[in-house]
Amino acid sequence: MSANILRSSEDLDQFLNRYGSAAVIAVRTGAARDITSSAVALARRATAAGTPVRLLAPDEPCAVRWRGAFAREGLYGADVLSVREAALALIDGAGEAFPRGARLLDGNETDVLMEDLKVSGLKPRRLREMTKFFSKGIADGESRDTDWLISAEEQQIWGILTENLKARRALLPVEASALALEALQTPGGAARARKLVPADALLIVPAFNTLSATSQKLARALGPATFLAFGTDLDTSNAEEEYPNPSGFAQLMEEAGDDAADLADTARPSEETLACAHPAEEFDEVARIVAEAVDAGTDPGAITVACPHRLWMESIARRLAERGVPCVIDAGPRKAKGDPREETRCGQARTRAAAKLLADERDFTAWRSWLGLGDWLVRSDAFSELLSYARERNLTASDAFFQLAALPAEARDGAFFAKFEEPIARFKALRQNLEGAAGAAAANALEQAGCALTDAERAALAASGTFDADAFAEAVLADAAPDTSEAVAIVPYRRAFGRRGELAVICGLVNGFLPTRDALSDTETINHKRRAYDRGRILFEAAKSAGARRVVRTYFTDDRIENAHALAMEIARIYVKDGLHLATLTPSAYLTDDSPVPSLPTVETMVGGMATTL
Repeated sequence: MSANILRSSEDLDQFLNRYGSAAVIAVRTGAARDITSSAVALARRATAAGTPVRLLAPDEPCAVRWRGAFAREGLYGADVLSVREAALALIDGAGEAFPRGARLLDGNETDVLMEDLKVSGLKPRRLREMTKFFSKGIADGESRDTDWLISAEEQQIWGILTENLKARRALLPVEASALALEALQTPGGAARARKLVPADALLIVPAFNTLSATSQKLARALGPATFLAFGTDLDTSNAEEEYPNPSGFAQLMEEAGDDAADLADTARPSEETLACAHPAEEFDEVARIVAEAVDAGTDPGAITVACPHRLWMESIARRLAERGVPCVIDAGPRKAKGDPREETRCGQARTRAAAKLLADERDFTAWRSWLGLGDWLVRSDAFSELLSYARERNLTASDAFFQLAALPAEARDGAFFAKFEEPIARFKALRQNLEGAAGAAAANALEQAGCALTDAERAALAASGTFDADAFAEAVLADAAPDTSEAVAIVPYRRAFGRRGELAVICGLVNGFLPTRDALSDTETINHKRRAYDRGRILFEAAKSAGARRVVRTYFTDDRIENAHALAMEIARIYVKDGLHLATLTPSAYLTDDSPVPSLPTVETMVGGMATTL
């Protein structure tokens, strides 16, 4: 059955009035079409009629924007939550009996987990391929099937991975929706779901096509009276999930039948391409373009600058600040720099682990990181023995650890625990030195324990007076998505989608940045290169959709050879000028690619015994 054809926002508003009588409504729009005003107007009408309204955003940046849109209309902002927030709430509601807690591993804790997987003896590259395969299976919902793993190698690594995660009572971000579906089967999880989304509610899900298959199932499983999903004709991912399921939205359109609609896109924006001599000139030109647009009356909150690298974001932000243009960098969750295996390079990761432990000494996941930092094997051998020790005594890993830590060394029956003595003693000394310390004294105590502090963390310590563990943890760990409603959003390419405004500036468009190097390298297979190229093209088109009226694409022609190599740019020619070795770079292939936008690649890759689409 063909979908209804809508021509304008007025048509959409009228179409959405059927929410009271339809169980499922699906609307497919063009990538640049902004449905915010229509969705907010519907929420206002439904709320006035006594219908509870909930909006399930695909990611946290999107949730922040929707909360702002609801608040400006006087609607209760807490009715907006992200898919991940909903998943963690359901897992938390399932209670202690559930095998995992609502605790996400951050990037540094994931690095330690990957080191723990190396006890399998698998080579690092093979291990990365295997974990990528697992992530795809989890996102697609295959991991819930008992026979989804074929080879003994797959089963072994999966067993080590799940044992380590259960020991931490934590989860990888990709697992959140899959575990939330399991939590829904518990009385506590089901009760929490009804609090989140009442049975008589209207649930609005924008960008449904960007969700993974498990997140789409979770959204449907929340069981509202009316399920309203919007999706685009662009097969892109959101900021929090790597494996979208566009076919799930196509199936929803079929299920909706007469309650499905296609909304025509607005007029195509004007597109400009600007070549700059070098990156510094590009930074200046982007700042000039944005400043002139603001001076001409464009709302800063309607401008998005998509960048390839943190250097581009910080340099452009600095130049915009000099021009008095409000701007915000939204680069996503931070990860401490360095290597957890090297004492001289794990200082920032140790600061994050210390902040978590000082705020909650029973945080076993933070303990796992602290115990391994600075050791070349991250003490994975001792941690594996701890898991075996706990399993033999029918204890949880955390209970076994805290019990052994409370005993004197001569009373312990686990020789492996001797490897944990030094990090435990280091933390106890840190905690003691911080009692009553303030400002520089607190910073000195942290540095003596091997922590590396940023300028912002030092300033927070100086401002807090006597050391406060909770305030320090907030300063170190706070990573909320910033509100960009009144400022220019400076984002990585991947976080540009969904920020529909008037002007989008996409900078750094050289081969190596977009498309990425693996789409160009002769060391990769033809299938891999095509898959990487198509994904980059989709990412490029998604970034363009942030500008409904105007899109400016910028690139630079030359840079120092050291920069080109370090950032994996494609070099067309090398030359020497004024004693400097310089490289002429290849402009992005997407600047001249006018072929139809591809769908998500469907090339199958063998990992272990199973073929999967990566």
